[in-house]
Amino acid sequence: MKRVLVALALVTMGSSAILAAIAGPAGAAASVSPVLECSWKDDSGDSRSLFGYNNKESTPVDVPIGSLNKFSGTPGTDAGQPTTFEPGRHVGVFVVTHTGTIVWSLTGRTSTAPGKACDNPPLPASAAGIQGLLVVGVVSLVLIGLGGWFTARRRRLRDATR
Repeated sequence: MKRVLVALALVTMGSSAILAAIAGPAGAAASVSPVLECSWKDDSGDSRSLFGYNNKESTPVDVPIGSLNKFSGTPGTDAGQPTTFEPGRHVGVFVVTHTGTIVWSLTGRTSTAPGKACDNPPLPASAAGIQGLLVVGVVSLVLIGLGGWFTARRRRLRDATR
């Protein structure tokens, strides 16, 4: 009888661990929701929509492209949406160029575009980061150029005094 109780306890603990492992990611994923920030038409007449998300968990949640993380409508299932969702509210994460209505389905929640018009068409965080890198790159090139010019001038002045 004692062996039966020990075996039953082990089976119960094992099944609890398996259920927790199964429920963990799904439960965490359920706390992630899509957010449409705003929509606009660009100069060529294409519709663009800026999306973000909210992750209520205290840790990142992975939701791969598929049935729990997909777009319907044009451009299709994978519209460049993230698959790792950091904790908190993230504004302006990515832009989707589309025709007609699109729906981002994320963990059973949806966000439909086009939606609220943007006051000013924004840059997503990734584009703003690229823009910042371009500015740093240009400034660096200017400083390198100035450094070379000063070095050459100093050499000319030194050579002229000899």
